[in-house]
Amino acid sequence: MPNPFFKYKQFTVYQDQCAMKVCTDSSLFGALIDSKQAKNILDIGTGTGVLSLMQAQKSTASITAVEIEENAAKQAASNFIASPWNERLELVLEPIQDFSKKHNTQFDLIISNPPFFKDNFKSPNASVNMARHDALLPQDELLDSVLKLLTNNGAFWLLLPEYEFDRFEKLSDKQLFCNTKYNIKDRVVRERMRVVGKFERTKKPTNVSEIIVKNEDGSYTDVFSSWLKDYYLIF
Repeated sequence: MPNPFFKYKQFTVYQDQCAMKVCTDSSLFGALIDSKQAKNILDIGTGTGVLSLMQAQKSTASITAVEIEENAAKQAASNFIASPWNERLELVLEPIQDFSKKHNTQFDLIISNPPFFKDNFKSPNASVNMARHDALLPQDELLDSVLKLLTNNGAFWLLLPEYEFDRFEKLSDKQLFCNTKYNIKDRVVRERMRVVGKFERTKKPTNVSEIIVKNEDGSYTDVFSSWLKDYYLIF
């Protein structure tokens, strides 16, 4: 059984009520996001709230986290209240599609680790399906919401498996452009595990980097450690 909480250096994320637990992918994603200069951040599908908390640690931004699943929303809200930055963190229980239609506020930074599985590999647990499968947040609706809510000079940071990331990049063609990309592997000999991208409205030459999480002996690489040193207790 997963640990009911994950402790970082400056905050703790309780996760026993969330279908999707804190993992290496989300921690690395949170560390990679460049939010230091952001003024207002939107976290789409916050889950435990870990990405919002990581951005709160390294920025002074006001952060709005949107979540559709009630238990996850309650737990994220509790994690926010218990953190040192509770006054800058807001939880909204609502589909992002509805939120984008009702709110005129635009954000200079939007982040998302959205559900990406389709009909295969479904779980008997409805909450797990909601968190992992894209039936309630198809990529075209995610893109539409981001386009409505992102400022002209803002950035949208996204984490997906390679195939789904490529699909989103094609979908967003001529509207959002991936100007920074991190290809993430678990180990040197493995295929890509995930892709992290920074999308903007203006096209620039794409800066592509590769991050390998572990050495062959299972220890974390120096590159991974350098990104997570402000968060993981072991560094």
